[in-house]
Amino acid sequence: EQIGANRVWQLGIYGGGVKVCIIDSGCSAHEDIDENIIYRNNLLYSEGAGSSEEDVMDDIGHGTHVAGIVAARLNGVGIVGIAPKCSLGIIRCFTADSSITTKASHIAKALVAAVDEMDADVVNMSLGVTSDSSVLKAAVQKALENDVVVVAAVGNYSSANGYSDKIMYPAGYDGVIGVASVDRNGVRATSSVKNITVDVAAGGVGVYSLKNDGTYTLKNGTSMATPAVAGMAALIRSYNRTLTNTEVNELVTS
Repeated sequence: EQIGANRVWQLGIYGGGVKVCIIDSGCSAHEDIDENIIYRNNLLYSEGAGSSEEDVMDDIGHGTHVAGIVAARLNGVGIVGIAPKCSLGIIRCFTADSSITTKASHIAKALVAAVDEMDADVVNMSLGVTSDSSVLKAAVQKALENDVVVVAAVGNYSSANGYSDKIMYPAGYDGVIGVASVDRNGVRATSSVKNITVDVAAGGVGVYSLKNDGTYTLKNGTSMATPAVAGMAALIRSYNRTLTNTEVNELVTS
């Protein structure tokens, strides 16, 4: 309701024809989303995670929850995502294994795959690193030059929680929609970063979505707000395929 998705649904727009790529910890099997997934890529297979290059099983539950917010199906089961008829890509680029941390190089490789292999229209990254990276910046630029709407979380290192509101990347790059988190009343979540990278805010407190065991659960954070905005971008692109990524960004942030 905060972003007006229900009003768009009344027009018969549900994200059909749009491809959204979720770069995250994967997405476990779930009846509320499986049929929407058209692309799977386990970037961590070469590092010993998963059984194959297409094994995107989510051992954390983070990516599964994010994916549900974007695209849980309109099927009378569980929940419904913001763009329930979009096509979904899942790229697994971090895991619970402490030896395989979130790296700028992993995110960059995932972005390139989203562009070159999946031909994504929208990319959601509910993640980030605290150091600028030329490799990651180049991958973001490649996505933008290929007319992809790139959406990323600004992070949860809030000064309200004793952190420094540090800049996270890729949210810190020009052209990326940086997403902060608010509660159901539109009040900033205490964990949500507040800095120059914030372009828009969405609901990220007590968000109900898919769990990696086939059920449902509540989660909080800018990670949950970001897919609401990615879903919104998918609805806009579904409504008008002629809009460029820059025009979609302007519509979202306005």
